[in-house]
Amino acid sequence: MAIIRKTIVILFLAGFVAWLLFFCWVHISYSSDLPQAPDEKTGHIYRMVVNHGFVCYGTEQELRILKWAENTQIIAGAFLLMAFILGVRFDVFKKKAVEGNKGALGDRKFTTPDSHKEGRSDTSEP
Repeated sequence: MAIIRKTIVILFLAGFVAWLLFFCWVHISYSSDLPQAPDEKTGHIYRMVVNHGFVCYGTEQELRILKWAENTQIIAGAFLLMAFILGVRFDVFKKKAVEGNKGALGDRKFTTPDSHKEGRSDTSEP
């Protein structure tokens, strides 16, 4: 059952990462490849604002792709939120203790600077 829970969380995270990569690719490629002035010969007549205010002109299909990427932000955000909520609820993010380990410090005894002088540890009686 734990494997199914982890798989669900991983799928939500993968959906968010896939959307994020696509969104970044659209904005970066449009800002670098599309013309900055309308060009009726090639059909780049639709004004688009991409990559933090960069204005470029694209075709109707490029405009639809950009709008789709921007309109699906809420779905990607929901994927990330669901991955976080389910990950916390299913304890996916917790480290499993190794058998025989008594904690991060083990069973070591620690001494204070004064105990070195007297030859005792903090756990011994004064």
